This record gives sequence, structure tokens and C-alpha cells, in this order.
Amino acid sequence: MSNLENHYTVKFARLLLDYEKQGKITGILNIDKILLNHVMRNKIKEYDVVKLIDQTLCKYEDLFKQAGIKYKTLEEINSVKIGGKPAFNKISVYIDLQSNMLEIRLPWLTKEKFEPLIKFFREEMDMEFEKRMDSDPVWFTIIRDEKIFDDLKNNKTVKELGYEIDENQIKKSKEKLKVDKESQKQLFKLSTTAVLGTETEQFKGVFEKLYPFQKVAVEYSKFRNGILIADEMGLGKTLEALAIIEYHQLYPAVIVVPAMLRKNWAREITKWLPHKKVSIIESQKIIPPGDIYVVSYRMISSLGSRFYIKKPKVLVCDESHYLKNPDSARTDYVLKYFKDVDFKILTTGTPILNRTLELVPQLELIGVLDTHFGGRRKFIKRYAPPQWNGYGTVYGSANEEELQVELRKSCMLRRMKKDVMSEMPDKIRQVIPLPLSDREAYEKVEKDSINWYETKLRRQDLSETEVAEMVTEKLLTRSAYAEKMVKVEYLRQAAVTYKMDAVFEWIDDALEQVNKLVVFAHHRDIVEMLHNRYKDKSVMLYGGMSGKIDEIVDKFVTDPKTHLFIGSLQSSGIGIDGLQRVCDRVAFVEMPWTPAQVAQAEDRLHRIGQNNTVNIYYLLAENSIEEYVFSVVVEKEEIFEKATNINKLFSWIKKKGK
Repeated sequence: MSNLENHYTVKFARLLLDYEKQGKITGILNIDKILLNHVMRNKIKEYDVVKLIDQTLCKYEDLFKQAGIKYKTLEEINSVKIGGKPAFNKISVYIDLQSNMLEIRLPWLTKEKFEPLIKFFREEMDMEFEKRMDSDPVWFTIIRDEKIFDDLKNNKTVKELGYEIDENQIKKSKEKLKVDKESQKQLFKLSTTAVLGTETEQFKGVFEKLYPFQKVAVEYSKFRNGILIADEMGLGKTLEALAIIEYHQLYPAVIVVPAMLRKNWAREITKWLPHKKVSIIESQKIIPPGDIYVVSYRMISSLGSRFYIKKPKVLVCDESHYLKNPDSARTDYVLKYFKDVDFKILTTGTPILNRTLELVPQLELIGVLDTHFGGRRKFIKRYAPPQWNGYGTVYGSANEEELQVELRKSCMLRRMKKDVMSEMPDKIRQVIPLPLSDREAYEKVEKDSINWYETKLRRQDLSETEVAEMVTEKLLTRSAYAEKMVKVEYLRQAAVTYKMDAVFEWIDDALEQVNKLVVFAHHRDIVEMLHNRYKDKSVMLYGGMSGKIDEIVDKFVTDPKTHLFIGSLQSSGIGIDGLQRVCDRVAFVEMPWTPAQVAQAEDRLHRIGQNNTVNIYYLLAENSIEEYVFSVVVEKEEIFEKATNINKLFSWIKKKGK
């Protein structure tokens, strides 16, 4: 301990608090108790603060007398000297090195002593200041080289104020700096690595099923407890996050996702970690028990501190660019309640959507904004410089290549498909369960699809006669089987209708991550609906447009502003070539009844000229007839007669309702 910590005044402060706790004396004012506890807990060494303690203790002279002890004021003992100098007028500086950030903790200073340091730290050493509630004032900066220690030690201002810097601290900090630089080199290497060397750990169990580049993510997590997994869309970021959780046994885990992805995460967790209990949070009032909690961004901001009592060991934020706005309720909540969680994993294919500034909340959450980049002000100055555009301040982008290097050295894994092609299969299929916007309405259609279809027609302002004629035509009343099939088709249309909001949201998110996307639908009205939504960035193709095929495909392939090809399965699923030159992702909004039609549509991208793995996404309305169609058409590859077995289908619907 320092001399001040052993000082008579400080000892008496401890004694006073101890006696009060034991009930030997009573009457300490609460504000004084808080002050003394704060000072004792933080071992403050500054002489000015010892004087403050002294002034506080003097108010309780009568209490000391009750305890049978005499308290001497600071003036009475100030004649004590060490080495011929006053013992208690020295100012000590504590320096600490975390990652590549130098942190300097100064004692509490009088205004006269504090102000001369501001110019030196801010202007000469480019340091940030922060007043933390539980410690001395802190100045911090990132370290580029060891020269900073000499600059601090030899500075004229520091010397004039009588600061003393412990050489042992400097020595230890330099040693840690060396180790940390080696760690950063290793992280940078891993961030661009596809295959681990033979000398690394041999993963077993569930980890054996990981692709080699996914095992790298687990290896990366051994160096950092705050990770940004920014692999390109389709490379399995979900599985990488789950593998890290399982490897480090980070339970309970909280996973925050866009609302439409909750069920998808639950499916993946059940698939890869069947021994763990998953709880999807769907109520603000109830948080059921579980090993892994999945909750939407929309709900997270309304849950208060209820997750805090669960003491989660890891927070996962999927599509973490949802946290780009520091002023949003969800960002504020996550930073407030989860910043101190031991382990954080952010996953996104687009860490920067529009501006470099959007990275700031994400880097703050995983704990590298200060420790690696030197704080918000320094990050903005270097990578998102503010500019005046004539109307207000806007934040630009600068030093992008350097930023990517620093991100990889500190927290980010970023691999592209082309980097890991040798490890990937030819096709990767993924089911994306989407929520229905009106579940109750869909279930009514299950019960009476014909009434639903009549209502739909009436909304088109048709006459009663026209409605009756169309219904009669559709029902094909001479065939009971045909009537049931019509009901099935109405039910499929209802599922599509009520999932379209989620479809739009999924496509919006996909287009933020990839440049080109192919989307297939079955009905012309759905093709047109999609095209109307994305008119400025899409082309569409359906029956009757055969004369324009080359023109439409060419625009999708060559126009940098055309990001979406929307085609009907009948007209676009066969005979189309060229899409594969610029796109490797296809999404099905509607499912056909025959597996051959699905395969033909997939092969618009999986054909000669395709240099990447083709990612195939089935956008299915969760807990609906679409799941049945997928299970028999794609997974079982049944022919039409089997797939459309009405008794089998209605048995599935009935069983689902239980």
C-alpha cells in the first residue's frame, strides 16, 4: 500500500465506518458515509482528498469520543516527513494497459492542479477523458508504439506538478503491449483464414460437422470475448455463433434477432444443440426457463432488467446492424443491460450499411471502441470525419482499408464465398420460417377457404353474378376431389398473402447484404406485387413475355442498379440462361407441387458459368400448409399424385391444430 493508504486519517475513516457497521456508534450522515465508502473502496491516494476525509471526520469528533478514541486533525500530524520531504504532498499516477489502450488513472485533484494537465493530455498526447463513477478520473489513448511512455514520463508539465510514474508499471505495460501485438497478428491471420493448421485443436462431437472455415471462428473466440462475425451471407454465421457458445459453455445465452428469424434460430439450435432447452420470448410478462433465450429486437427494449437476473454468460445479436442507431430504444437497452455480459457475439453480413459511424454502437457493445480505437471521438475523427454540407453536419468515411485491418486485429471475422469455395457444397438449402401477419385470419381460411375466396373476389368490386360464376368455375362441382383441391389452393394463396410483409422484410435485408438476388413465385399477381415493391431495382418475367427474355436477363446481368430478378416458376424456371454469371442466391416465395419444377428453377443458377456455391432459400409461412408442401415436394420428392393426396393433407392440417 502507498503511504497515503496507511495514513492516520484514512485509518480513522475505516475505523469510523467499521464501528458504525457494528453498531458501536450511530449518527453518521448518509452523504458522508457514501463519500467515505467511495474513498476507501477506491484507495484514493491524493493529498487533497485526504484533506477532504479529514474535514468530514472532524464533524464526528463526538462519535469518536463515544468509542473512546481521539482523532487528530491533519494539521496536527502534517509535520511528518519522509526522506526530508513532506510525506503527503506527492501525486502518484497509475497507468494500465488493456488491449492496445493506455489508461492513466489520476488522483482526484484540485482545480489548480487539474487544469494544467488538460492541454497536455488532449493536445500533445491526443488522449480522451472520462470520469467514471467508481474510480479516479481516467485519461486514455490507443498506443502505436512505446514512445508514449517516454513522452508521459519526460513531459515538462508532469514534472512541474511533481507527478511520479512507477517504472515497474511502465515495464509491465511494455511487456503486455508486446504480447498484445502478437495476439493481434494472430487474430488478423485467423480473420482471413479458411483452414486451421494441423497443429490446432481437433474438434469433436458437433464440431466435427463444421466446415474448416467455421472451426476458425471457434479458434478466434479463444482470443476475444467480443466478436463480430461478418461472414458473407450464406456461410453459416448462425452455426458459428452456436459453436462458440457450446465450446465455451456460455449458458444461459440470450440471442436477440429480427422478429421473423426467431423460429429459424430455434430450428438451428434444436438441430445442432438438441441437449439444450430453447425458450422463444413472446411475452413481455413471462420469461420461461431455458438454456438459450431467443428474443426479438422489437421486444427486447420493453423487457426492462428481467434478463439481468438470469445472469446470461453470452449475448448474441444477429443482424447486429439493427444496433446502428445509438438513439434507438433497442440499442440503448442492449448497451445498458448487456454491456457487462462476459461474452458478446455480433453477427451480420453488413456491419456497415451506409456510414462508418454505424459501427460505433456495435464496437462499444463488444468492448473495443475504447480499448482498441481510443474512444468514440477518435474513431469518428479517423474513420467517419464530420463535414458541413451547407445544411448541417454529416459524417463521411475515411481510411477504409486501415479500418478493415484494425477490425480484423481486434474483433472481426470476415470471409467471402470466394475465400472458402473449396470447402463448400454445390448447393446449400435453407428453410426460412416467416411469421404470418394475421394468424387468426389464416386459420379461418383453413376452416372455410371457399368463403375466404368469395370475400377476396368481392373486394375486387365484382358483381354478385361475376363472383358466383367465378366460384362455380373454380369449384368444378362435378368433382369432389377437385373441390377439395381448390380449397387447398385457396389455402396456399392465403398463406402467401399473410406472409408477404415478412417476405418484403427478408428481401430488404438480403439486398443490403448481396448485390443480386433471384426470386421465384408461382402466381402472376405475386410476381407483380414483388415487382411493384422493388420497381426501381428489379426486373420481372412471367408467361406471355417470351419475346423479352433476352432483354430482361441482360438488364439483370449488366445493369448495376438492377438487383432483383423476379420470375414465375412456369416461365422462368426453365430455358433461362445467364443469371448464374452474376448471382448465386435464389429464394422461393411460393412452392410448386412437383420436385422437378423446384430443381429446374434452382438450376437457373446452378449451371455452367456458376463459380460459387448456390444458396437456396425457401421462404415458408410458419406452421402453415407451405411447410407441408415443402416436406413432401422438396424433402421427400414425391410425385404430384402423392403430394396432393387430400386425405393425407387434411390429416396433416388436423394434426397441426392439436
